[in-house]
Amino acid sequence: MATKYVVEGDEYRKIDRKMRDIKRQLDQTEGSPLDPFEVMVALQCIVEGRFERSSAAGTAHVVYAIPAMKELRRRFPHFVDSDFSPDSHGIRFKPIKACLMVNLQPHEVEFRYAHFARGKSTDEALEEIDRAGLRPARVEELLAYDERYPKEMSRFPIIALGSTTDGIIRVACLDGGLLDRDRGLRLYPISTSWSRLCRFLCVRKEKSSDL
Repeated sequence: MATKYVVEGDEYRKIDRKMRDIKRQLDQTEGSPLDPFEVMVALQCIVEGRFERSSAAGTAHVVYAIPAMKELRRRFPHFVDSDFSPDSHGIRFKPIKACLMVNLQPHEVEFRYAHFARGKSTDEALEEIDRAGLRPARVEELLAYDERYPKEMSRFPIIALGSTTDGIIRVACLDGGLLDRDRGLRLYPISTSWSRLCRFLCVRKEKSSDL
């Protein structure tokens, strides 16, 4: 049975003021400082009693090709999973169903982080990402994002659930410390129970006119 809370008058008024402030910012004639998409995602989470977060991550120009192993080892001097080599056991990446209808022409992509307040399985994370109006990033998008924002992986592991390997099904993850020499590009089993420290790299779902 869900926990019930008694909302006192002063607490209710504080919440009401914040909600009115959100509406005021959205209604500014010169334009809103708030992204209405982010507001809708956050409010829907509150309505459903979920306090997971989706936040802006940035933009990057994506070319839908994985760099050669030599280039990957230069960019990730600490560790590159050997299966990123095209000669490694015939390993190939394929997009999951949610990422099939992606514009594969080189273009600028707007990214979001999905961040959950507690650990999630891959299926749970994908369900929440879809509910937020997002899709998980493909491996090529993860690498393009890292090229644009190389320091991000020092803050938290960044996961791309949009592409999986054949055979033992795994997904790509950026993971590193504060120094460039600690930067790593790894593959983790899709069955992993992801830590709440992880960020899932996502993009808004494409419209048919974008393809």
